[in-house]
Amino acid sequence: MAKTTIGEFLAILRKSKGYTQQDAADRLGVSNKTVSSWETGASSPDISMLPAIAELYGVTCDELLRGERISPAEPPQATEQKREKALSHLLARYKNNVSIAAMVSYGLAVLAALLTLILAFAAFQSRLGFFIGLILLAASLFVTLIACRRAAFLVSQDEFEAEAAEQFFAYLFRIRGRVCIACAAAFGFIFPHVFVPAHWGLSINSSFLYGTIGAAVAFAGTGFIYLLLKSKSTHFTENERKFLRYRLFIFFLTYGIAILIAFVFNVIWLYIASTTLQQSDNTMSIVSVTVTVFILLAATPFYFAKRKKYLAAHPRDEKR
Repeated sequence: MAKTTIGEFLAILRKSKGYTQQDAADRLGVSNKTVSSWETGASSPDISMLPAIAELYGVTCDELLRGERISPAEPPQATEQKREKALSHLLARYKNNVSIAAMVSYGLAVLAALLTLILAFAAFQSRLGFFIGLILLAASLFVTLIACRRAAFLVSQDEFEAEAAEQFFAYLFRIRGRVCIACAAAFGFIFPHVFVPAHWGLSINSSFLYGTIGAAVAFAGTGFIYLLLKSKSTHFTENERKFLRYRLFIFFLTYGIAILIAFVFNVIWLYIASTTLQQSDNTMSIVSVTVTVFILLAATPFYFAKRKKYLAAHPRDEKR
């Protein structure tokens, strides 16, 4: 039998059994539009549906994945290779779906920050902008978490190789963590707007100044929690967890020293500015915040330099 697409193969099997699309839909517990979508190639059956479809049409799941009948004369090794290739393609499709969901989440996080700024500047509605941004951030998290949960369920339902499944679960862990960090940073950026009285809006300078501080604090805090959880996750090898523990140590050391330096500077600056220079409170706050942000940003290259040095000495410890 010539190889066909899965959709064409499903249509051939249905017609050979004398079923209409509605008959097949009733037996499978789906709508006739779903059956039509499978047969035209607009969508593919979930992997959890394959056993039921195979039983209905009297074929195997392997034959459904291949889109053709397996010849009895075909060597078992060739059949297994084709099955592994089909499952690999299916796993790649799951990854692509999760990646698309993550990109949507990143877009929603950026949109949340932009809408908050627009409402603050154009409509003088900082607080309203914050709550709208909060809703968008919740939607952002929901999109990725649901996509990851669905992908994990589908993979757990089929007989993927243990190593391939474990790598996929590690990939899902990283995607969830990165989206959570992005949403936390966006939340920190819009958070100052919640303290603005109703029908008022933060100025552009204040929005970016305090928003940057909030985003940096949220990013650092969430990033630390992410690395901590990742270092204890069983989805990663012992070498990877060792590397993550090292990153946590460098992270804590680098930014701990940076925060200490910033604290000492602020104590000295606020004392001198208020007693000797006699600066206004607004000027003191702007200088204090600006220098603090600069110190934290200046510490970042040191962190990545230490990370790069470790990877050069332990190339196998890097993430998959």
